[in-house]
Amino acid sequence: MMSSKGALDAPSSASSPAARSDDAEDSATPRPISESSTAASTLDPKTMERSPKSPTGPPGPGTDIRKPKSEVALPPVAPEQQQQPNVDPPSYGQQFAAFLESGQSPASLLLQQATAAKAALGPLLVASEAVAVQLRQAREAAGSRTDSWAEGREREIRRLETQGQELSGQTERAKSRLDQLRHDTALLIGTKAASNALKYESAVAAEPERRALFTATANRLSNVGPLEKGAKVHVVADGLLKLAIVLRQEGGADSDWYSLSVHKAEKSGSGIEYEKRLRRDQIYASVELRQAVRGVDLPRTSIGFLLAVFRDAEDSDETLQQLGAAVCASVHQKLGADVVRAVHAPLKTTGRVMEKVAEKYEGDFSCICDLARMTFVCDTFEAATSLLEAVYVSSLVACVRSKDRLMLEFDANETGGYRDLLLNVRDPANGHIAEVQITLSSLLAIKTGGGHAEYKLARVLGLNKPDTFKAAGDVDKRVIEGVRCGLITDLSSSTGPPEELFSDFVAALSASTCMLSHLSLQGGIPASKKLADLLTPRVLAQLSPRLKSLSIQGFPYTGEIPEGLFACTRLEMLFMQDNKLTGALSPKIGDLKRLVRMQLWNTKLSGPPPKELGQLTSLSGNRCCHLWEPHTHRFYCDMGKWHVDKQEFASFDDALAKYIS
Repeated sequence: MMSSKGALDAPSSASSPAARSDDAEDSATPRPISESSTAASTLDPKTMERSPKSPTGPPGPGTDIRKPKSEVALPPVAPEQQQQPNVDPPSYGQQFAAFLESGQSPASLLLQQATAAKAALGPLLVASEAVAVQLRQAREAAGSRTDSWAEGREREIRRLETQGQELSGQTERAKSRLDQLRHDTALLIGTKAASNALKYESAVAAEPERRALFTATANRLSNVGPLEKGAKVHVVADGLLKLAIVLRQEGGADSDWYSLSVHKAEKSGSGIEYEKRLRRDQIYASVELRQAVRGVDLPRTSIGFLLAVFRDAEDSDETLQQLGAAVCASVHQKLGADVVRAVHAPLKTTGRVMEKVAEKYEGDFSCICDLARMTFVCDTFEAATSLLEAVYVSSLVACVRSKDRLMLEFDANETGGYRDLLLNVRDPANGHIAEVQITLSSLLAIKTGGGHAEYKLARVLGLNKPDTFKAAGDVDKRVIEGVRCGLITDLSSSTGPPEELFSDFVAALSASTCMLSHLSLQGGIPASKKLADLLTPRVLAQLSPRLKSLSIQGFPYTGEIPEGLFACTRLEMLFMQDNKLTGALSPKIGDLKRLVRMQLWNTKLSGPPPKELGQLTSLSGNRCCHLWEPHTHRFYCDMGKWHVDKQEFASFDDALAKYIS
C-alpha cells in the first residue's frame, strides 16, 4: 500500500491551487510548511544541508523501491488554513433555488459538463479514423481479387461507407455541442475572467522598483551559459517578449554580449524587425528537460516508466518539504519578518498526467516535470527576491530551468492572467525533476477567490489557447459572434468588416461581454464611414479597461481621433497611419502612460505635436514613433532619439522647439 500522498489510484479532491502548475488538477488539501517543523531542525538555514537519506542504487529482488520517509512533524496550521469540518452539501432543491436566484450554474457541474463533452469527442475521432483505414484497405483489395469476390467486397465497402457516414455525423454533432459549450461558457465566465486578469496584472505592477529588482535577480541567476549561433531565444522588445535568433557572440568567447535578430512572429525567418545587441542575462533561452528514472531501462511511453517516475517523485516529495522549511527559515532570518510561506501539494494525479501527456507530449511520460511540486507564497517582491536567491544556493536541489511569468512582458493570456515564477529543480539524490512555484500572496488571493475555477473551465474547453482567443482573416458572422461573446480577445483582419456587417461588428464591440484586448483592422471600410462610426463612445467605454493594442490603418476614415480613445490607458501600441484623420492630436495623449509605439503618419492631422507627448517615457525610450509627413519624416522618434528634418535632438522639448520654429 503506497502512502496517501503518492497513491496512484487515489481519487482527486478539493485543494488550494497554490502549489499547482498552470494546468493543475484538483488534489488533496495542501499542507503549509514552516521552519518550525522537525525536518527544519535538522537543517542549517545558512548552508541548508540535506539530512542523510538512504542509498539510491538499483533495488535488489523483492526490495521496497521507496526510500524510508523521515518523520516530519508539521507545524500548527493557522485557523484560516485549517480544514473545515465536513458539512452536508446543499440539496438539489437548494442548488436549483440558488440557480433561479442568480442565474449562475454551479462551477462544479459546468466543469463536469465540459469534461464530458470533450471526452465524448475523442473516441468518435479514433473510431472514424479506424473505419477510414478499413475502407481504404477494402477498396485497395477490390482491385487485387477475382470477380467471384466482387459482390462480397461491394457489400463490405458499402457497410464501411455507411458506418463512416454515421460516425462523421456523430462527430460533427459532438463538435457542435462542444463549440456551443465554449460559447455559453465564455458568456458566463468571460467578464469575471477578464476582471481577474486585470487584478493579476495590477497586483504585479504594484511594486515597480522591487519587481524590477526581482526580474533582474531572476535573469542573473537563470539566464546563464553560452548560446549557439542560430539558436531560437526570446528577448524583451517594445514591451513584449519576442522571438529572436542569435546571430553572433560579440567580443570573443568570454563576452556576455550577443547580437540577435528580433522577429514579429513566432516563426523564425519571418517578420524580422531589427538587430538588437543584449547581454546574456537579458536573453531567455529554451531548456528542454526529461525525467530519467534510476535503476531501470524502460520505454518512456510505458506504464512501467510512469510508475518509476512516480516512485522517484514520491521520494523527492520529502526533499521539497525540507526545502520549504529550510528556505523559509533562511528568508525569515535575513528579513526579520514572517513574509514567506511554503505550501506543499500532493503528487499530481495519474488522471491529469495521462491527459497532459496525451495532449502535449505524444505519450512520452519523461516530459512530465511537475509530479512533485510546491509553492512559496511571498508577501512582497523583496521577500520573493530573497527567497529566489535562497533556493538557488540551496544544496537540497539544483535549479535547472526557470520561467519568469511575473514579468509584465509575459503574455499571461494562456494562464488566465495568473502569474508566478516557475522553477524546475533536480533532486541530487535520485535525479528527479520537480517544480517550485514562487508567487505573491496578492495573486494567490485572487486565484483562491474564484479565479482558479474560471481558469479550470477555460483550460478544459481550450478557451485560453491561441487558436481560440485569436482570430485572423475576414471579419465574418462567426468572428463577430466570437467577439461579442468574449471568446475572441485578439482580432487581426486585413480587410475589416464588410459594409453589410459593419453595424453588427460595432454592436459586438460595445457588448458587455466583449473582452477584446488587441484589435487590428486594415482597409475594406466604405468611404462614407468615419472613425467615430467605429470607435463610438460605447465601444471605447467597453474596450478601455483591457485594450492594449489598436491598429486601424489603410482606411479612408475622416474626422478627428475620438477623445474616448485617450481613456484607454492600458494602450501600449497605437497605429493609425494611412487614414484621412483631421484636427490636432489631443494633449490627452499624455494620459497613455504605457504607450510604447505609435504611428500617425500619412494623415491630415494638423499642428505641432502636443508637449504632453514628451512625457511618455515608455514611448520615447523605445524603437519608433513616426508622426506626420512620412516621406520626409519631419518629426519622429527612433530608438529613443527625436528627429526633425533628419536632425537629431536629445530631448522632445528641443525637437518640438525646432519643429515650431
